[in-house]
Amino acid sequence: MNYQSVLFNGSMRKNPFSISPDPQLFYFSRQHVECLQALESSIRLRSGMSVVLGGVGMGKTTVGRILIRLFQDKPEYIFRLILDPQFNSELEFLAHLSQLFEIKTKAQTVLEYKEALQNFLYFKGINEKKIPVLIIDEGQKLSPAMMEIIRGLLNYETNEFKLLQVVILAQMEFTEQIRSMPNFMDRIAAAYVLDPFSEEELIRMIDHRLRKTTSEHVLDVFSEPALKQIYEYSHGFPRKAINLCQQAYLVRVNEQLERIDEDVLTHNIRRKEVTYV
Repeated sequence: MNYQSVLFNGSMRKNPFSISPDPQLFYFSRQHVECLQALESSIRLRSGMSVVLGGVGMGKTTVGRILIRLFQDKPEYIFRLILDPQFNSELEFLAHLSQLFEIKTKAQTVLEYKEALQNFLYFKGINEKKIPVLIIDEGQKLSPAMMEIIRGLLNYETNEFKLLQVVILAQMEFTEQIRSMPNFMDRIAAAYVLDPFSEEELIRMIDHRLRKTTSEHVLDVFSEPALKQIYEYSHGFPRKAINLCQQAYLVRVNEQLERIDEDVLTHNIRRKEVTYV
C-alpha cells in the first residue's frame, strides 16, 4: 500500500500535513484565536491599521484567509489581498491598488492615482456605507516608500472612523522597519505577535490535523518520543513541524509501519540536513 492508494481509497480524506494555507486544517491555538478576535474588532470598529508579526511558518497567511472568511456573508466589507507587496515604484503600487479595488480612472501620475483612491474611499465609505479592507501578506517586503503611501491612505477618515482598513502580516524583521518610521508606527491601531508553540500546543495541532483528515489520533501515528523529537526539531514552529510530519507519514504509509518512531524521524531529519547543505 502506498500514499496515493491510502488517499484515494477513502481512509484518508485529504493530506493531513499539507503546508498550503487551508483554513479547514488550521489549528486554532489560543493566540491565533486572540489574534483573529483583535483583527476582527479593529476592522469592525474601523480603527485603521493592524499588524500581525510572527516567524516563518507561524500561520500568518492562513490567519489572513480565515479573516476574510469571517466577513464573507457581510457584503458591506470589500476585502482585497496582496500576496507579495514588492513594487518597483510608488506609481506601480498605486496603480495596483486602483486595479485591485476596481477603480475606473485615467490616472497616469502618482498625484492622480492618490486623488482617485481618495475619491473612491470617500464615496464607498460615506455614500455607500462600504468598508474597504486591504490585507497585505509578506509585509516585511514593503519598502519605506510603499509604507508611506499606506500611511497617507490612512489619513482619509471621518470624525468617527478610518475609510480604509489595512491588515499587514509580516515576519519579525518588519519591527525594525516600523520603528524607523514613527509616523507609520503611530497609525497602528492593533498589533499582535504570534509566538512559536509550546510542546503541548504542537502535539494538539498535529492531533487536530489527523482527526480532520483521518480516523486516527496523534498517538496512533506517532510515538511519544517521536513527538518530542518533532518539537525539538521544529522549536515550536508549525510549518517546520508539519513538513517533518509529512515526510515521516509518507514513510509510514509506504513501508506499512504501525507507528512513526524516533528512527524514522532521525532518518528524515538527516535527509533534510543533507538536502539543504
